[in-house]
This record gives sequence, structure tokens and C-alpha cells, in this order.
Amino acid sequence: MAEAISETPNPRVFVLIHGTFAAGAAWTQDGSAMCQALRNYDPGASIKRYLWSGDNLQHVREDEADRLADWILRDAVSHTPAKRYVIIAHSHGGNIAASLGRFPTVVEKVECIICLAT
Repeated sequence: MAEAISETPNPRVFVLIHGTFAAGAAWTQDGSAMCQALRNYDPGASIKRYLWSGDNLQHVREDEADRLADWILRDAVSHTPAKRYVIIAHSHGGNIAASLGRFPTVVEKVECIICLAT
């Protein structure tokens, strides 16, 4: 599930994905240094947290990649202009993001994926 931290009409969406056992990761919270840096970089962009269990199981990460792909497709369709997604992910959250490569229609909507200690 994606949780909006901030929402504006800009077509760029930063999606923050926490890592294993880190559902409440401080860097993904509104007011964090990461969120402030993203706002400074692109003041009109939306920032959303992608929440998942953080369980250290391969099948969970595969299921989450499916769920993230579905969410991106639904979110992208519901907005004009077309949104571009920048995914920033830590640890196994990066593996979830990298698994989006299985979905060509999602890949078209992703501007880039940044993995931190994945």
C-alpha cells in the first residue's frame, strides 16, 4: 500500500520503499532529511511511502513486486498529466523495486530506481 506524504499536481512521484524489518524506517517519514532533500530537489513532486511487511522471505518480496506494479498502474491511470515514478528503496525493498522489470507497462512509467544497500 502506498501512503501519501505529500501530493501535488507535478507529474513526478518519489516512492520510498523501506527494507527488511523496517516498516517504520525514519528516512521514509515525512519531515525526514530524505523527504526534505526530495522537496528541495523537486518542490512540486509527490512523495509516497510504499508499505510492506518487511518479512525476509523471497515469496513475500515477489508478491510485493506484483502489488507495487498494480499500484503504480492504478495510480498512473488516475492522474493527468502522466506521472513518472522515481523509486528509492533500501535493502530488500530494492529487490522489490528491481523486480518491476518483469512488468513492461510499469517500466514505461518508472523514471529510475535508486537502491540503497540492496
